[in-house]
Amino acid sequence: MKIEEILEDKFRETLKEKYTSCFSNKTILLTGAAGSIGRNLALLLLQTSLETLILVDHSEANLYELEQSLILRGYNNFSIQLLDVTCELSVQNVFLKYKPDLVYHAAAYKQVPLLEKFPKQAFKVNTIGTKNMVDNAIKFKTRDFIFISTDKAVHPKSVMGVSKRMAEIYLTQFLERTDTIIKVIRFGNIPGTQGSVLPSWEKQLKLTSKIKVVNKAMERYFVSLNQVCLMLMDVVSIKTYSLLISEMGNHLSIKDLAVSFLERRKLKEDHIVYTDIRPGEKKSESLSYPNEKIIIHKKDFFSKGMLVYNKTSSEALNTLIEKYESLDDVSVKKTFSNIVKEF
Repeated sequence: MKIEEILEDKFRETLKEKYTSCFSNKTILLTGAAGSIGRNLALLLLQTSLETLILVDHSEANLYELEQSLILRGYNNFSIQLLDVTCELSVQNVFLKYKPDLVYHAAAYKQVPLLEKFPKQAFKVNTIGTKNMVDNAIKFKTRDFIFISTDKAVHPKSVMGVSKRMAEIYLTQFLERTDTIIKVIRFGNIPGTQGSVLPSWEKQLKLTSKIKVVNKAMERYFVSLNQVCLMLMDVVSIKTYSLLISEMGNHLSIKDLAVSFLERRKLKEDHIVYTDIRPGEKKSESLSYPNEKIIIHKKDFFSKGMLVYNKTSSEALNTLIEKYESLDDVSVKKTFSNIVKEF
Protein backbone atom coordinates (compact mmCIF):
# COMPACT_ATOMS: atom_id res chain seq x y z
CA MET A 1 0.00 0.00 0.00
CA LYS A 2 1.27 3.46 -0.87
CA ILE A 3 1.27 6.25 1.71
CA GLU A 4 -0.59 8.45 -0.81
CA GLU A 5 -3.63 6.29 -0.11
CA ILE A 6 -3.64 7.53 3.50
CA LEU A 7 -2.07 10.99 3.28
CA GLU A 8 -3.49 13.82 1.27
CA ASP A 9 -0.77 14.06 -1.36
CA LYS A 10 -0.56 17.59 -2.72
CA PHE A 11 2.12 16.71 -5.27
CA ARG A 12 0.26 14.50 -7.69
CA GLU A 13 1.21 16.60 -10.68
CA THR A 14 3.74 15.25 -13.15
CA LEU A 15 7.15 16.75 -13.80
CA LYS A 16 6.85 20.43 -14.64
CA GLU A 17 8.43 22.14 -17.61
CA LYS A 18 10.05 24.71 -15.33
CA TYR A 19 12.48 22.08 -14.06
CA THR A 20 14.11 21.80 -17.47
CA SER A 21 15.93 25.14 -17.33
CA CYS A 22 17.23 24.53 -13.80
CA PHE A 23 18.92 21.26 -14.75
CA SER A 24 19.71 21.79 -18.42
CA ASN A 25 23.27 20.71 -19.30
CA LYS A 26 24.16 20.39 -15.60
CA THR A 27 26.24 17.74 -13.85
CA ILE A 28 24.38 16.66 -10.73
CA LEU A 29 25.75 14.56 -7.87
CA LEU A 30 23.32 12.63 -5.68
CA THR A 31 24.44 10.83 -2.51
CA GLY A 32 22.35 8.09 -0.95
CA ALA A 33 21.33 7.38 -4.53
CA ALA A 34 20.33 3.76 -3.91
CA GLY A 35 18.01 4.65 -1.02
CA SER A 36 14.30 5.36 -1.31
CA ILE A 37 14.63 9.13 -1.83
CA GLY A 38 17.70 8.73 -4.02
CA ARG A 39 16.15 6.22 -6.41
CA ASN A 40 12.97 8.23 -6.93
CA LEU A 41 14.82 11.54 -7.23
CA ALA A 42 17.23 9.99 -9.74
CA LEU A 43 14.34 8.95 -11.98
CA LEU A 44 12.92 12.47 -11.93
CA LEU A 45 16.30 14.07 -12.63
CA LEU A 46 16.94 11.78 -15.57
CA GLN A 47 13.72 13.04 -17.18
CA THR A 48 15.25 16.52 -17.42
CA SER A 49 17.89 17.72 -19.89
CA LEU A 50 20.79 17.35 -17.46
CA GLU A 51 24.25 16.48 -18.78
CA THR A 52 25.31 13.77 -16.30
CA LEU A 53 23.91 12.34 -13.06
CA ILE A 54 26.50 11.02 -10.59
CA LEU A 55 24.92 8.38 -8.34
CA VAL A 56 26.82 7.86 -5.08
CA ASP A 57 26.11 5.14 -2.52
CA HIS A 58 28.05 2.81 -0.21
CA SER A 59 25.76 -0.21 -0.70
CA GLU A 60 27.15 -2.42 -3.48
CA ALA A 61 23.99 -4.52 -3.91
CA ASN A 62 21.57 -1.59 -3.93
CA LEU A 63 23.75 0.50 -6.24
CA TYR A 64 24.07 -2.39 -8.69
CA GLU A 65 20.30 -2.87 -8.65
CA LEU A 66 19.79 0.83 -9.31
CA GLU A 67 22.27 0.79 -12.18
CA GLN A 68 20.55 -2.17 -13.84
CA SER A 69 17.08 -0.66 -13.45
CA LEU A 70 18.21 2.60 -15.09
CA ILE A 71 19.87 0.75 -17.96
CA LEU A 72 16.66 -1.23 -18.54
CA ARG A 73 14.77 2.06 -18.69
CA GLY A 74 17.09 3.23 -21.46
CA TYR A 75 19.12 5.82 -19.54
CA ASN A 76 22.83 6.18 -20.22
CA ASN A 77 23.71 9.69 -19.01
CA PHE A 78 24.62 8.64 -15.49
CA SER A 79 27.62 7.28 -13.60
CA ILE A 80 27.56 5.16 -10.46
CA GLN A 81 30.15 5.69 -7.71
CA LEU A 82 30.55 3.10 -4.96
CA LEU A 83 31.94 5.07 -2.03
CA ASP A 84 31.45 6.07 1.59
CA VAL A 85 30.85 9.79 2.15
CA THR A 86 32.89 9.57 5.38
CA CYS A 87 36.02 8.84 3.31
CA GLU A 88 37.30 12.34 2.57
CA LEU A 89 39.75 11.28 -0.15
CA SER A 90 37.09 9.30 -2.07
CA VAL A 91 34.69 12.23 -1.93
CA GLN A 92 37.39 14.62 -3.12
CA ASN A 93 38.28 12.36 -6.06
CA VAL A 94 34.66 12.30 -7.27
CA PHE A 95 34.44 16.10 -7.12
CA LEU A 96 37.79 16.40 -8.87
CA LYS A 97 36.67 14.11 -11.69
CA TYR A 98 33.14 15.44 -12.27
CA LYS A 99 33.07 19.00 -10.81
CA PRO A 100 29.28 18.89 -10.25
CA ASP A 101 27.11 21.98 -10.67
CA LEU A 102 24.58 20.76 -8.11
CA VAL A 103 24.79 18.38 -5.15
CA TYR A 104 21.90 16.65 -3.41
CA HIS A 105 23.19 15.17 -0.15
CA ALA A 106 20.70 12.50 0.91
CA ALA A 107 23.09 9.88 2.34
CA ALA A 108 22.45 9.36 6.06
CA TYR A 109 21.76 6.92 8.84
CA LYS A 110 18.09 7.30 9.82
CA GLN A 111 16.95 4.58 12.25
CA VAL A 112 16.31 6.35 15.55
CA PRO A 113 16.35 3.44 18.07
CA LEU A 114 19.38 1.77 16.46
CA LEU A 115 21.50 4.93 16.37
CA GLU A 116 20.98 5.44 20.12
CA LYS A 117 23.44 2.55 20.50
CA PHE A 118 25.99 3.97 18.06
CA PRO A 119 26.39 7.75 18.60
CA LYS A 120 29.94 7.85 17.24
CA GLN A 121 28.93 6.16 14.00
CA ALA A 122 25.87 8.40 13.66
CA PHE A 123 28.11 11.45 14.07
CA LYS A 124 30.61 10.08 11.56
CA VAL A 125 28.05 9.40 8.82
CA ASN A 126 25.50 12.17 9.35
CA THR A 127 27.79 15.00 10.46
CA ILE A 128 31.28 14.20 9.15
CA GLY A 129 29.81 12.86 5.91
CA THR A 130 28.01 16.17 5.38
CA LYS A 131 31.22 18.07 6.22
CA ASN A 132 33.14 16.14 3.57
CA MET A 133 30.49 16.81 0.95
CA VAL A 134 30.08 20.54 1.53
CA ASP A 135 33.82 21.17 1.96
CA ASN A 136 34.44 19.71 -1.48
CA ALA A 137 31.40 21.40 -3.00
CA ILE A 138 32.88 24.73 -1.95
CA LYS A 139 36.42 23.77 -2.98
CA PHE A 140 35.34 22.75 -6.47
CA LYS A 141 32.92 25.68 -6.89
CA THR A 142 29.66 23.74 -6.97
CA ARG A 143 26.82 26.18 -7.60
CA ASP A 144 24.16 24.59 -5.35
CA PHE A 145 24.41 22.31 -2.31
CA ILE A 146 21.14 20.88 -1.01
CA PHE A 147 21.18 19.02 2.30
CA ILE A 148 18.27 16.76 3.18
CA SER A 149 17.52 17.11 6.90
CA THR A 150 14.66 16.14 9.19
CA ASP A 151 12.18 17.58 11.68
CA LYS A 152 14.01 15.43 14.25
CA ALA A 153 16.88 17.93 14.03
CA VAL A 154 14.71 20.56 15.77
CA HIS A 155 15.06 20.41 19.58
CA PRO A 156 16.54 16.92 19.11
CA LYS A 157 16.15 14.21 21.68
CA SER A 158 17.60 11.37 19.62
CA VAL A 159 21.16 10.68 18.48
CA MET A 160 19.87 10.62 14.91
CA GLY A 161 18.24 14.04 15.32
CA VAL A 162 21.22 15.68 17.00
CA SER A 163 23.64 14.29 14.39
CA LYS A 164 21.55 15.91 11.64
CA ARG A 165 21.27 19.13 13.65
CA MET A 166 25.06 19.24 13.96
CA ALA A 167 25.30 18.82 10.19
CA GLU A 168 23.00 21.85 9.83
CA ILE A 169 25.19 23.80 12.27
CA TYR A 170 28.30 22.95 10.25
CA LEU A 171 26.65 24.28 7.09
CA THR A 172 25.75 27.60 8.72
CA GLN A 173 29.44 28.50 8.92
CA PHE A 174 29.56 28.97 5.15
CA LEU A 175 26.34 30.83 4.43
CA GLU A 176 28.07 34.20 4.06
CA ARG A 177 31.52 32.92 3.12
CA THR A 178 31.10 31.11 -0.18
CA ASP A 179 29.54 31.47 -3.61
CA THR A 180 28.03 27.99 -3.26
CA ILE A 181 24.32 28.35 -2.50
CA ILE A 182 23.61 26.17 0.54
CA LYS A 183 20.07 25.06 1.33
CA VAL A 184 18.73 22.78 4.05
CA ILE A 185 15.43 20.97 3.43
CA ARG A 186 13.56 19.56 6.44
CA PHE A 187 10.99 16.80 6.01
CA GLY A 188 8.88 14.82 8.42
CA ASN A 189 8.46 11.05 8.35
CA ILE A 190 8.29 9.35 4.96
CA PRO A 191 6.33 6.21 5.87
CA GLY A 192 6.78 4.21 2.67
CA THR A 193 10.59 4.24 2.60
CA GLN A 194 12.90 1.37 3.50
CA GLY A 195 12.88 0.68 7.25
CA SER A 196 9.94 3.03 7.86
CA VAL A 197 6.58 2.38 9.44
CA LEU A 198 4.47 0.97 6.58
CA PRO A 199 6.94 -1.69 5.38
CA SER A 200 7.54 -2.59 9.03
CA TRP A 201 3.81 -3.05 9.67
CA GLU A 202 3.51 -5.15 6.51
CA LYS A 203 6.15 -7.55 7.84
CA GLN A 204 4.70 -7.62 11.35
CA LEU A 205 1.21 -8.38 10.09
CA LYS A 206 2.48 -11.19 7.90
CA LEU A 207 4.54 -12.80 10.69
CA THR A 208 2.39 -12.20 13.77
CA SER A 209 -1.04 -10.95 12.55
CA LYS A 210 -0.43 -7.90 14.80
CA ILE A 211 1.26 -4.53 14.38
CA LYS A 212 3.17 -2.62 17.05
CA VAL A 213 2.31 1.04 17.65
CA VAL A 214 4.46 3.17 19.93
CA ASN A 215 2.23 4.94 22.46
CA LYS A 216 -1.36 6.04 21.70
CA ALA A 217 -0.39 9.72 22.11
CA MET A 218 2.45 9.61 19.55
CA GLU A 219 2.11 12.15 16.72
CA ARG A 220 4.27 12.79 13.68
CA TYR A 221 4.46 14.98 10.60
CA PHE A 222 4.15 12.79 7.51
CA VAL A 223 5.03 13.46 3.91
CA SER A 224 4.88 11.22 0.86
CA LEU A 225 7.98 10.16 -1.06
CA ASN A 226 6.46 11.69 -4.17
CA GLN A 227 6.10 15.05 -2.40
CA VAL A 228 9.68 14.92 -1.08
CA CYS A 229 11.22 14.31 -4.49
CA LEU A 230 9.17 16.90 -6.34
CA MET A 231 9.94 19.48 -3.66
CA LEU A 232 13.66 18.71 -4.01
CA MET A 233 13.33 19.44 -7.71
CA ASP A 234 11.36 22.61 -7.04
CA VAL A 235 13.68 24.29 -4.53
CA VAL A 236 16.67 24.50 -6.86
CA SER A 237 15.34 27.77 -8.27
CA ILE A 238 15.19 29.40 -4.81
CA LYS A 239 18.24 31.55 -4.09
CA THR A 240 17.47 33.83 -1.14
CA TYR A 241 16.43 31.32 1.54
CA SER A 242 18.75 28.82 3.24
CA LEU A 243 16.02 26.80 5.00
CA LEU A 244 12.98 25.17 3.42
CA ILE A 245 10.37 23.06 5.21
CA SER A 246 7.85 20.83 3.50
CA GLU A 247 4.17 21.68 3.98
CA MET A 248 2.82 18.72 5.94
CA GLY A 249 -0.32 20.07 7.57
CA ASN A 250 -0.95 19.12 11.18
CA HIS A 251 0.55 16.29 13.19
CA LEU A 252 -0.98 12.92 12.33
CA SER A 253 -1.59 10.45 15.12
CA ILE A 254 0.37 7.21 14.74
CA LYS A 255 -2.71 5.43 16.08
CA ASP A 256 -4.91 6.97 13.35
CA LEU A 257 -2.37 5.96 10.71
CA ALA A 258 -2.35 2.40 12.07
CA VAL A 259 -6.15 2.19 12.13
CA SER A 260 -6.33 3.44 8.54
CA PHE A 261 -3.64 0.92 7.56
CA LEU A 262 -5.67 -1.93 9.08
CA GLU A 263 -9.01 -0.77 7.68
CA ARG A 264 -7.64 -1.11 4.15
CA ARG A 265 -7.08 -4.76 4.97
CA LYS A 266 -10.54 -5.10 6.51
CA LEU A 267 -8.94 -5.50 9.96
CA LYS A 268 -9.81 -3.81 13.25
CA GLU A 269 -7.91 -2.00 16.00
CA ASP A 270 -7.58 -5.19 18.06
CA HIS A 271 -4.68 -6.09 15.75
CA ILE A 272 -2.66 -3.25 17.32
CA VAL A 273 -0.20 -3.88 20.17
CA TYR A 274 0.71 -0.64 21.95
CA THR A 275 4.28 -0.32 23.26
CA ASP A 276 6.29 2.19 25.28
CA ILE A 277 8.22 5.06 23.70
CA ARG A 278 11.64 3.83 22.61
CA PRO A 279 14.97 5.54 23.45
CA GLY A 280 15.42 8.79 21.53
CA GLU A 281 11.77 9.18 20.55
CA LYS A 282 9.49 12.13 21.34
CA LYS A 283 5.70 12.19 21.47
CA SER A 284 5.65 14.98 18.90
CA GLU A 285 8.09 16.86 16.65
CA SER A 286 8.74 20.52 15.79
CA LEU A 287 9.58 21.92 12.36
CA SER A 288 11.67 25.00 13.13
CA TYR A 289 13.38 27.19 15.71
CA PRO A 290 11.84 30.57 16.66
CA ASN A 291 14.79 32.58 15.28
CA GLU A 292 14.68 31.02 11.80
CA LYS A 293 12.14 33.59 10.51
CA ILE A 294 9.81 31.12 8.84
CA ILE A 295 7.44 32.40 6.16
CA ILE A 296 4.64 30.00 5.24
CA HIS A 297 3.92 29.63 1.53
CA LYS A 298 1.09 27.11 1.30
CA LYS A 299 0.71 27.80 -2.41
CA ASP A 300 4.23 26.44 -2.95
CA PHE A 301 3.70 23.58 -0.49
CA PHE A 302 6.73 24.56 1.56
CA SER A 303 7.80 27.25 4.01
CA LYS A 304 10.92 29.38 3.72
CA GLY A 305 13.30 30.62 6.39
CA MET A 306 16.91 31.32 7.27
CA LEU A 307 19.44 29.13 9.02
CA VAL A 308 21.09 30.92 11.94
CA TYR A 309 24.84 30.86 12.60
CA ASN A 310 25.91 30.43 16.22
CA LYS A 311 29.61 30.97 16.78
CA THR A 312 29.77 29.10 20.10
CA SER A 313 28.00 26.00 18.76
CA SER A 314 30.06 26.01 15.58
CA GLU A 315 33.36 26.25 17.45
CA ALA A 316 32.34 23.41 19.79
CA LEU A 317 31.37 21.31 16.76
CA ASN A 318 34.67 21.98 15.01
CA THR A 319 36.52 20.88 18.15
CA LEU A 320 34.59 17.60 18.25
CA ILE A 321 35.28 16.99 14.55
CA GLU A 322 39.00 17.31 15.22
CA LYS A 323 39.09 14.85 18.13
CA TYR A 324 36.12 12.47 17.71
CA GLU A 325 38.29 9.63 16.36
CA SER A 326 40.03 9.36 19.73
CA LEU A 327 36.77 9.25 21.73
CA ASP A 328 34.48 6.34 22.54
CA ASP A 329 30.68 6.28 22.12
CA VAL A 330 29.96 7.53 25.65
CA SER A 331 32.42 10.44 25.39
CA VAL A 332 31.17 11.46 21.95
CA LYS A 333 27.54 11.51 23.10
CA LYS A 334 28.42 13.62 26.16
CA THR A 335 29.86 16.35 23.92
CA PHE A 336 26.66 16.67 21.83
CA SER A 337 24.96 18.88 24.44
CA ASN A 338 27.92 21.28 24.29
CA ILE A 339 27.05 21.87 20.64
CA VAL A 340 23.24 21.53 20.70
CA LYS A 341 22.25 22.91 24.10
CA GLU A 342 18.70 21.52 24.07
CA PHE A 343 19.86 17.93 23.45
